[in-house]
Amino acid sequence: MAKRFIGIDLDGQTARVALLNNEGSMLRLELHQQDYSSAEEAQQVLGEIIGPTRALGDHLVTALPARAGFYRSLHFPFRERSKLNAVLSAEMDAQTPISLRDYCCVMLTPQAEGEGYSVPAAAVPREAVDLLLDHFPDPEQNPRRIDFRPQSLLSLCTEDAVVVDCGEAETLIVWGQSGRVRHFRLLPSLAMLGADPATVIKTEILQLLGSAAASDPISLLFCGNRVTDDLQAEFDEPPFQIKSFELKGISEPVATEYLPAVALALGEKNGTGSERFNFRSGAYAPQGQLESLKRKLFIVAALVLLCLLAVGGRGYLELQNRSDQADQLKAQMATLFRLAVPGVTTVFDAPLQMQSHLKGLQQEARLLGIGGQVKALETLNALSTLIGGDINTDIREMVYSGKQMKLDGYTDSFESVNRMAQVLKTSPLFAGVEIGEARMSADGSRVDYQLEIELAQTGGVAQ
Repeated sequence: MAKRFIGIDLDGQTARVALLNNEGSMLRLELHQQDYSSAEEAQQVLGEIIGPTRALGDHLVTALPARAGFYRSLHFPFRERSKLNAVLSAEMDAQTPISLRDYCCVMLTPQAEGEGYSVPAAAVPREAVDLLLDHFPDPEQNPRRIDFRPQSLLSLCTEDAVVVDCGEAETLIVWGQSGRVRHFRLLPSLAMLGADPATVIKTEILQLLGSAAASDPISLLFCGNRVTDDLQAEFDEPPFQIKSFELKGISEPVATEYLPAVALALGEKNGTGSERFNFRSGAYAPQGQLESLKRKLFIVAALVLLCLLAVGGRGYLELQNRSDQADQLKAQMATLFRLAVPGVTTVFDAPLQMQSHLKGLQQEARLLGIGGQVKALETLNALSTLIGGDINTDIREMVYSGKQMKLDGYTDSFESVNRMAQVLKTSPLFAGVEIGEARMSADGSRVDYQLEIELAQTGGVAQ
C-alpha cells in the first residue's frame, strides 16, 4: 500500500500542504496552498486538497507555532520514561513564568549529558490544541501528530545548521545540532523588525551562537513565506553560508514558503516517535476512524474465531463418530472371529489373529494336498518307492514347503547320489531335481549330499 506523509502548515490566513507520496522506492512531492478566513473554511480547504484519508495509509501532521507555548531543555538524574512523565509537568512549571496547569507537556527521548540526562520538553495551552483541531475536517482522527516549532523545522537539515523561519506572524531562528534544538530566538515578523531586518537577524544569530560563530562558517537555511531574494542576498557574505534544501528523488527546487510543511511531512517519514513532539496524546489521542477500524477488526477476528470453533467442533464430532464406528466394527469382527475359531478365548486383534490362523490353515492344506497341491504323504511315499532297496542311503532331514522339498542325507558313493537324482526325475510329482551338494566324508566311508526337488504344481491355495 502506498503511503502519504502529509505536512500541513496553517498560519491563520493560508493553508500550505506538502503531500509526500511514498510508492515503493519512488518519492513524489505535491505542493498546494489555499487561503481561508475561518476554521470552518479551513476544513473545507483541507478536505479539497487532501481528499479522503485512509486510517492506515495516510499520516497527517501539523505543528503549533513557537509563540503558542514554551520550549525548555530540562536536566534529570534518571531517564526512565515513567519517572519522567511523573515529574515533567512540575519541572516545566518551575521553569516558566506562568502556571502550566492548563497546558499539555510533552518531551523527547532523554540523552546523556554530564552526570545526568538532557530532556527537550515543550508545553502549549490545551486551548491552542483545541483551536488547531477545529481547522481539520475529522479532528477526532486527524492530524495524527501535532508537532512544535522550532523542533519540527530541523527535519530540513542533514547537518548542524541555523534555520531562519520567516513566517506571517513570527520570525524564528533555530540553532540545530544532531537533529535537536540547541538554542533558538523568537522574533516578531519581518515587518515588525524595522527598516533593516537582515541586520537584526544577523545580530541575533551571532548572539545565539556565541563563541561557536567564530570557529566555522555559519550554515543558514531560510524558509517561510516572508523570505525574499533580497533578504537572502544580505547573508551572502562571511561568516554566513546559505544552504539550499534538497530532497532526494525530487529534482525540482522547493519554494521557501512550502518548506515548513515539507519539514513536517519529511519528519513524519524519516523520524521516530521518540524524536518528535506529539501533542496528540492522552485526551487528544486520535480516535474515530481508527477506533472504528479496530472495532471492525475485532468483529472480524471474533467471526473468524467462531468459524474456527465451528469447523473444529464439526471435525471433532466426525472424528468421534468414526471412532465409535471403528469400535463397533472391531466388536463385530471379534464376534465373527470367535464364531470361526471357537477355541480362541482371548481376542486382542481380530484381523491379525485371523491372518495368523489363515496361515496355519494354509500350512495344513499344503501338508494334506488340498486344492490340487502335491500331498506331503504322497511325496514321502514316492521317495520311498523310487529309491527302493537298490540304493543304500539314509535321509537325515527333509524340508517340505509345498513348492519345494530339500533332502539332506548320506550314501555310500557319488554314483548313488547321481542314481537317486535320475530316478526322482522320472516321477510326475517332481518338476525338477538338482544336486545341491555332494562331498566325501573325512574317513572316506560315505558321501554326504543335499538334493533340491521342485514339486509339480496343479493349482492350490494362496501362499
